[in-house]
Amino acid sequence: MKKLIFLTGILAFLLFSCPEEPEPEIDPIDEPGVVKRDFWAQNQVNKSYYKTEAGKLADGIHCTVWVERGAGISKETAINVANVFDNNIYQKMIDNFGVLTNVSGFNYDPMDLADALTDGDGKLCILLLDIKDNYQPGVNDSAVGGYFNPEDLYDDDPNSNLMDIIYIDTYPGKPGSADSNKTLAHELQHLMNQIISDQKRVYTMDLWIDEGLSLAAEWIISGSHPQDRWGWYHTNGNGRGLINRGNNFYIWGNRLNESLYAEVDDYATAYLFFQWLRIQSNNGAGIYKEIIGSTNYNYTAITSITSTRMSINNWSDLLKAWFAANYINNTSTSGTNSIYGYKNDSVLKGLRTHYFTSSGTTPLFPGEGVFSIIDSTYITSNPNKPANTTTLIYSVLTTTPQDTMAAGALLTYNITTTNTGTITPEAGTVTGRPAPASISVVDNGRFIAAPLTLSGPFWVSGGDVFRRNGGARDTSSRLPRSSIRITANE
Repeated sequence: MKKLIFLTGILAFLLFSCPEEPEPEIDPIDEPGVVKRDFWAQNQVNKSYYKTEAGKLADGIHCTVWVERGAGISKETAINVANVFDNNIYQKMIDNFGVLTNVSGFNYDPMDLADALTDGDGKLCILLLDIKDNYQPGVNDSAVGGYFNPEDLYDDDPNSNLMDIIYIDTYPGKPGSADSNKTLAHELQHLMNQIISDQKRVYTMDLWIDEGLSLAAEWIISGSHPQDRWGWYHTNGNGRGLINRGNNFYIWGNRLNESLYAEVDDYATAYLFFQWLRIQSNNGAGIYKEIIGSTNYNYTAITSITSTRMSINNWSDLLKAWFAANYINNTSTSGTNSIYGYKNDSVLKGLRTHYFTSSGTTPLFPGEGVFSIIDSTYITSNPNKPANTTTLIYSVLTTTPQDTMAAGALLTYNITTTNTGTITPEAGTVTGRPAPASISVVDNGRFIAAPLTLSGPFWVSGGDVFRRNGGARDTSSRLPRSSIRITANE
């Protein structure tokens, strides 16, 4: 009898002491009261569209934040994203890029106009989702941090959400982080630029200008220089870049056959060019609002403004001054020669020079330029600089650009303004002299920023991956909008 009682007690103990299986976690979008709906999203890898379900986890003053099912994003994170947008990003973007447009007798800023043309809820939709891209840590460290799809603004596309909407990545992106917030501002400028193009320009703005303004937006909302932008230039992408060979922003993504990270070169150089414009302009960041509001869509959108803001009125001189600024980096804050630098900016004054050291010539696409060493040995054999052609310009860089041979660097650059269609690079002459044996504290008599090592992910826009994989928006500019020009609802 005692044994029976004992065994019964053991069984009872085992029955009630076995740990219960944990309740499955509820997806935040399945919490009571959460509104859900399907969205069209782009697969950046195979160019397809797919539907994904998301729930509205935050409702801000100027935005709503929706989270994709299974994204692992909490309601608290969604609320944080909404708060950052409402309290930091929104007004700064309106102040710096919000060109008013008159439609049907009413003045709209681009965000209000985008809303009026689509869902009319008075708020930007921010969709947090795991963007399908090519990111593979250690294999392909470029990742899509977010994207804006122009088709969402129009009702003639079957995959349009017909909303003013920005898509923000949840892996490897981290919504609410500094990088993610900069991406949000970056993509929002694309949306604003598209709306302004529809009303003011025959074509959408050249891709390099649109991207340059979005990179400027990253600085506007953070007030600091993103290390992944200036640092990529500084290190030539930790040796993975093609900046020393001239690759830059003017023809976006044109050297992808040479390097997986060619587009990251484009971002780095465009960031610096648009920072230089701000620093050198007599109205500072106000130059960005003038550029986005221009009726021009190509390089003339820049030169028509720099003619009054920087006293430079042609593309050739503007390119030369910026290239010279990256080599000379004059730290003066005023005076004629201060144009050849970043006016003692605490970060940009220390950019490294990347030299092209092979001999003979190097292919340069429009807008590209390279530095090569001029030393006494080269001057002995070449007392005169190479002669300019209609497309290739040569300048001797010392403390200023000049035509007389002297120890320093030969700047070789292509001034051709065509950047669409089939383009053949020009063979530019270089000196072939070896670069300095070491670059540590001083280079060309100026301060050099400390060495740094970059690690991924390196952020690119969804449009880059979409174009890279043969998407419809695969040209760098000249996208006509006249056939779908839109007007606000009256």
